[in-house]
Amino acid sequence: MRVLSISFLSAVAIIMSQHDVNAFSVLKTHHSVVTNKITSSSSALNVNLPRLDLPDVVSEKLEEYDLKNPNEMDAEEYNGYSGAAIGGTLLFFLIPGAILSGIFGAFGTLVTSLAFNFAISALLGGGLLIYASLRTDEIGQTVRSNGNNLYEAIKGAGLPVVPRLAVPGVVDEKLEEFNLMSINDMEEEEYDGYSGAAVGGTLLFFVLSIFISGTLDTVTDEILPSIVTDLLVSALIGGGAAIYLSLRKDELGETVTGYGTKLLKAADEVFEPVGELSAKTDTGSADVDRIVAEADEIAEEVRKTAGI
Repeated sequence: MRVLSISFLSAVAIIMSQHDVNAFSVLKTHHSVVTNKITSSSSALNVNLPRLDLPDVVSEKLEEYDLKNPNEMDAEEYNGYSGAAIGGTLLFFLIPGAILSGIFGAFGTLVTSLAFNFAISALLGGGLLIYASLRTDEIGQTVRSNGNNLYEAIKGAGLPVVPRLAVPGVVDEKLEEFNLMSINDMEEEEYDGYSGAAVGGTLLFFVLSIFISGTLDTVTDEILPSIVTDLLVSALIGGGAAIYLSLRKDELGETVTGYGTKLLKAADEVFEPVGELSAKTDTGSADVDRIVAEADEIAEEVRKTAGI
């Protein structure tokens, strides 16, 4: 990619100093033209699903049952028919399919496993680093320093933090017996370091526990197969029923097709910003090259005007 030359920048500086208004007007007009070209190059995302032509034997069967032939549909009708199939699949997938495939039971097992892992991690990982952060030696200072960095990052990200909590006096007395810092007497920075150490230890052990306790096996052996089963059953039953209804030639068929079109339009509105960004990215390089070429032409005009 070419860049603007030094002579261009120099010419602009000279003209703006000698003919301030005229130079600014030329550059402003050129900027307006370039901006319009960039903004007008992006267009709204239109959902048009790829068409799949049905075999003749299927088309003949549809005619026998007095149903519409997807091969003969226009783009709008085909989108409505496709949207109905997608909507029927999703509706069945969320409730009936999830019950039939046992996905709720699989997720229940996963949630139970994660809750148990978190409790153990808070006791072992969190407890171990809490002890280390309360030490009065160099180890304690290092742990509190790292914990404070973590806690500052958490607060900087806008995540919720637990407000300062005072511990009972009997706990403070026990800490003093073991030559550990008093939690109630900590300064703000020390308390943040102590809190960050507790959070960090818990999270570290929690991640390790996922691999050790077999939680990942629950995902691969139970949840993923249940999702696949749910999707297949939903496509056959929910999607199949919606397809049949959308192919009817009566008012019911028109209604179902209309809902399918509305579903795709809703998806269009959701994904439209993504489509615009993708379009700008695809054309961005060509636009920049064109802008640079036009800028060079402006630079030549400016040099001629300045007598350079």
